[in-house]
Amino acid sequence: MKDTTDFRDKTAIANALNAYRRGRISRRTMLQTLAAAGVALSASPMRPRRAAAQATPSPEMAEQPEEIVAWLQDVGRQFEGTTIRVVSEETPPSRAIINLKQALFEDLTGITVEWEVIPLAQVLARISQDAASQLGANDIYYLDQAWVGRFINDTFDPRELIEQQPDLAMPNYDIDDFLPPLTEHIATYGDKMIGFPCDVPIFMYFYRSDIYGEMGLEPATTMEEYLSHARTINEAMAADGTYGTVGQMQSGHYSLECDMTAWVWSHGGSVFTADGMCSLNDAEAVTGVDYMRELQTYMPAAVTTYDWGGQATAIQQGQGGQVITWGEDFPGWDNPDNSQVSGLMEPAPLPANATQRPAAEAGFE
Repeated sequence: MKDTTDFRDKTAIANALNAYRRGRISRRTMLQTLAAAGVALSASPMRPRRAAAQATPSPEMAEQPEEIVAWLQDVGRQFEGTTIRVVSEETPPSRAIINLKQALFEDLTGITVEWEVIPLAQVLARISQDAASQLGANDIYYLDQAWVGRFINDTFDPRELIEQQPDLAMPNYDIDDFLPPLTEHIATYGDKMIGFPCDVPIFMYFYRSDIYGEMGLEPATTMEEYLSHARTINEAMAADGTYGTVGQMQSGHYSLECDMTAWVWSHGGSVFTADGMCSLNDAEAVTGVDYMRELQTYMPAAVTTYDWGGQATAIQQGQGGQVITWGEDFPGWDNPDNSQVSGLMEPAPLPANATQRPAAEAGFE
């Protein structure tokens, strides 16, 4: 871990989160401390993510090219007996890696990977303390995109590591193969990469093929048509527990902001304009929020308690006829062992935005 340049802020973050967990300060005080240190908290501090059961690949299902197996055995065995300590939130990618790491990495290299899964707020507290005190207690952290600027000086640019130690680089590893928006907006601050993209936070459109077929619906091509489909499904099926759609609208959770941003952007709004000013009160943003509020009327009443994991679970339980949400949830809905919609969920291209603000007129960083 590289030298940190803001010891006081990182210590304040760690202390505030730990004090809140122990009931010593209020939630408002904790959030004020984080805001003063320039950090956004992407999860409810006391509640872990309610993740849906996911379709996790088994070691028997996964295959590695012989070239990679040989490289792991040859290069990795140099570090046999080493322990790598990882701390992350529970996500579909982390569950998949944990399930596969022994057969596809540890047994081949002799390296032990201790992977600790904790709520996202505790990840933030842990890395803040580690970075501020230079403890080196862990080697790899899952960093939420909202924290990239805060910890940019505490990590290594993976491109530099590959250039400096090419003998340790995975054969034919191509950083440029990541989707450019992911690398730019998730894993980069300024001109420096903070690490590798670890999941793909992209919204996709999914629908119940049985419901669409029964009602004669085709995948929506416009936002207005998507809203109309939600209304139609809700009117026909809500009494039986299947609603027009499902959101991730838990009060105080970053998932609500993610949901809101999708509808604001799809109606020509943005959170910031290019000059860095908040634009959530302009006409386009208000139109997007109004759309979201109407869409909410075709959702379960409990949607205000659903974070992103709660939304995924609700779809898995058959509570929604369609949804626009994170693509990483899709495989979990197809597991017949724990999903009521196995074989029924289908992807479709996203409906076209009603209007869209040019990227040059919106602020992203």
